[in-house]
Parts: sequence; structure tokens; C-alpha cells
Amino acid sequence: MKFAPKYFTLNFKRHTSDLRISVTAVHPHLAIEGGRVTIEGAQFPVDRPRLPDVRIADIPARVVYASPAAVSLIVPPGITESGRAPVRIEGVAGETPFIEVAAPLATGLHQVDNPVFDRDGNLYVTYSGTRGQQVPVSIFRVRPNGTRETFSSGIVNPTSMAFDRHERLYVSSRFEGTVYRVTADGTLLNLEVEALAAGDSSLAFDISNVHVVAADGRPLLLQVNTAKLTVK
Repeated sequence: MKFAPKYFTLNFKRHTSDLRISVTAVHPHLAIEGGRVTIEGAQFPVDRPRLPDVRIADIPARVVYASPAAVSLIVPPGITESGRAPVRIEGVAGETPFIEVAAPLATGLHQVDNPVFDRDGNLYVTYSGTRGQQVPVSIFRVRPNGTRETFSSGIVNPTSMAFDRHERLYVSSRFEGTVYRVTADGTLLNLEVEALAAGDSSLAFDISNVHVVAADGRPLLLQVNTAKLTVK
């Protein structure tokens, strides 16, 4: 007598509630207001009528993408202190991840190139304006405590800035093709720059010389004397 084999199908089902909801990574670790941050993990509760509430430094953040394994959000306005900020997702327990958020230091500016710091931690920033525009204040100084003050005026379209090893500030004008040396009280000294087209340069300093890099990549070496800069 033969018996036909019997086949059995066993269905294993694991409930979502049995899985651990967790955060495994947050990137990038550095962010500013309006930046996008992604939180990676497992079993985020995104299958509900509404998306989970996500907060950075206890401020609600707008979620722009959500899946069980990742949630992306926009860093909200209102974070007034730079530093570590906790990131929390509604319904996710366990260790709280952190990101470093930079708060605004100075506003109402028009930077087209680099700001610079002096040795005392003061930040120098420009208001360049539209091409050929003469603005009331060319350079502002921002103190370490965030206080912004007028530093220098009279430069049309201030562009690049750099300190030399003697802590002297140099500023270029993209409109005039001129480099100015600015004294400690904000007074301008006009330094002639030969063979330098307007708007073609950025300033950078090494230990002894001033370097200008033209828009087409040509390195130009400038030597400083008391009266002017001369292109070599």
C-alpha cells in the first residue's frame, strides 16, 4: 500500500510591534537652517494617518521624505544658539542622536567672496552691492559676541579680503580692479595693482607675499612695498 505524501506549508509572521524601532545614523552631522538632514534606522512609524513629529532642539521640523528605514527633514528656523542639538522622532525611544547646528552670526550682508577673521576672533564681512553700486558701508566687523558694527566705507563692490602676517587687512574691488589696505581704524589706503583686470582676482596670503589668482587660473605673485602692489 502506498501513501501519497502530504505537504504542509508553514507561515511565519512577525508582527511589526515585535521589531525594535531605532535610529542608526544621522547625516550630515553639521547643518544650518534650511539644510536637509536624513535620519536612518529601522521600523520608523510612517504607516499611520500622519507622519511622525520630528524635532530638532525641540523645534518642529518639516519632513520631506519618510520610509520605515529613513526620514529626511529640513532644519527649522528659530535655532538661536550654535552647537549640539537633539534630534527626536515621535514614537522612537532609546538614545537621542545629536547634530551640530550653526546659528546665524550676521545678517543683512552681501558677500561675494570670503570673510576673514583677525587674531582676536573678530569677523570681517562685506556688503558688495550690485556692480558699480556705492553702498554706505563697505565692510562690517562682527565681534565674537555677535555684535555687528561699521568698520570701513568707500570701496565700490568690495570682494576678496585677507590679512597678511602683520595683521594688515587687504580688500579688493571687483569693479575697480583695485586692492585697498585698510588700517585698524577702517581708513583706506589705495594700493595700485598693475596688469590686473577688474573683477578677475581673489586675494590670499602666504607667510611673506600676497597672491592673486586670476579668473582663468593664472597665479600672479604680488610683492608688497609701502606704496603699491606690483604684479610680477
